[in-house]
Amino acid sequence: MIMFDRDVDIISPFCYSQNYEGLIDEYFGIKTCSISVENKILHPDEKVREELKVKENESQTLDLTNEVTIFADIRNKHFNCAGPHLMKQLEEFQAMINDKNQKTI
Repeated sequence: MIMFDRDVDIISPFCYSQNYEGLIDEYFGIKTCSISVENKILHPDEKVREELKVKENESQTLDLTNEVTIFADIRNKHFNCAGPHLMKQLEEFQAMINDKNQKTI
């Protein structure tokens, strides 16, 4: 067995995931394609939590698979590119909603 000292392997500590999925995994910990997020993070406004009747200290499980269309679009994008991509999609959805001639979204 060969052992490497950090004096020899100086690159490995700088290798970290720079995509959207890696960022989620770093902060929330992805387990079997899902994450558990507290309700106060998902719904920061207390009035919204009261309307939805969710408790602040409880968690919700969110699926992170390719079946979730938005996540499938941005899961491998660099986290600096994910925000602008989502903003562009949001603008497209808003344009469809504002178009009175559009029958379906």
